[in-house]
Amino acid sequence: MVAKITTGKSLRGLIIYNEKKVKLGEAKVLMAKGFPKGMESSSTDFKLIRFKKLLDLNRRTKTNAVHISLNFSLKDKIDDKLLAFIANEYMERIGFGSQPWMVYRHFDAGHPHIHIVSVNINAEGKRIETHNLGKNQSETARKELETELGLIKAEDQKKDYLLRAPLEKAEYGVAETKSLISSIVTEVFRTYSFRSFAAYNAALSQFRIEAVKAGKTDESGIQHGLLYFILDSEGRRCSVPVKASSIHSRPTLSKIQKKADQERKTKPDKGLINRLEAVRKRVSENNGDLEGFILELKKNAIGLKTAFNGEGRLYGTTYIDNIHRKVYKGSDLGKDYTAEGLSQLFLKGQDKEEDEWTDQNRLDVSEKQTYTQSKGTLSKPETGSLGPDLEQLAYMVSWKIPERNFATPDPFRKKRKKKKKGQH
Repeated sequence: MVAKITTGKSLRGLIIYNEKKVKLGEAKVLMAKGFPKGMESSSTDFKLIRFKKLLDLNRRTKTNAVHISLNFSLKDKIDDKLLAFIANEYMERIGFGSQPWMVYRHFDAGHPHIHIVSVNINAEGKRIETHNLGKNQSETARKELETELGLIKAEDQKKDYLLRAPLEKAEYGVAETKSLISSIVTEVFRTYSFRSFAAYNAALSQFRIEAVKAGKTDESGIQHGLLYFILDSEGRRCSVPVKASSIHSRPTLSKIQKKADQERKTKPDKGLINRLEAVRKRVSENNGDLEGFILELKKNAIGLKTAFNGEGRLYGTTYIDNIHRKVYKGSDLGKDYTAEGLSQLFLKGQDKEEDEWTDQNRLDVSEKQTYTQSKGTLSKPETGSLGPDLEQLAYMVSWKIPERNFATPDPFRKKRKKKKKGQH
């Protein structure tokens, strides 16, 4: 069992993040403590009220939201009942037994895991110390539960597959644009393997980031510049461009092509093919459609990017393995996973299409996504309208980003007395 504890200042953002997962079918409310029965179907605001009663008792403490994720090995035989038991025992042992908390089970990482939401203000208005909570109480609780329940130990679990820090989708306006793009692009470029520029873009698109070729063309008609944009929920560019050369890790076009060339020398991962086959078989036996196939893949930490032509015919597929962080086009994995293979299984009646598609006609990199530079000026990017609707904001990239306080000063807040010089 691997435990991760994070503290932050946006309890609302944390709950909205989990509730959004529930609405998308990527999570469910497993249990709650300190809440009335039937709260699973209650509104986000109702769930916030219970926590807010405690937060109002101590307005001085700004870092008051606690987020815990407990991750388990695929080898662990775990069901909802056991997960609920583990959550309750874990919270008791780290000193949060008297606190209200909610447990969400997520299905988007390919391994069993839960997210626990709580606050560090108790019923007396006192702050529960969280410094070294992960290093001390959490480690003790983890080891005890592993031994008592026969769970795969964290050290052994990391040998099965690397539990990487999860990346979240970019949300324009949540953080400074360059910092937001840099953090996501750096992590994707460093940890994902891909065989083409389009495959790299497919990995980025999961986090609402797009790489666009730009700049002057050389004699062969190739553009060597690269810009990065944040996308809105409709896939439209909504931020100013950030040059690849201005990012510390410098994920430039030449570096991307070099990494892609190296990856093309390797064979596709057999483990991914086995996981794909299991999902394909399960969905087809239940007479599922393409949408159901994509949803089931997502629950197994596999992303599927599809490309359709103007007539609505499927002509391209790209698969993203988010456990081992590898990207392949359908033909790399076998004919069953090409556009033709999926069409025959899920889109019967569609004419056969070739699954060979280049960077120029891919959905990710089209001519309209290419920028040209003229007389030293860059054309204005497309913009989307992202209003500051907090109900739509998940805690992207890092929900530890300080929450801006636009509220008026608290009239009941006592002023601290200033110490005179020389007084200790």
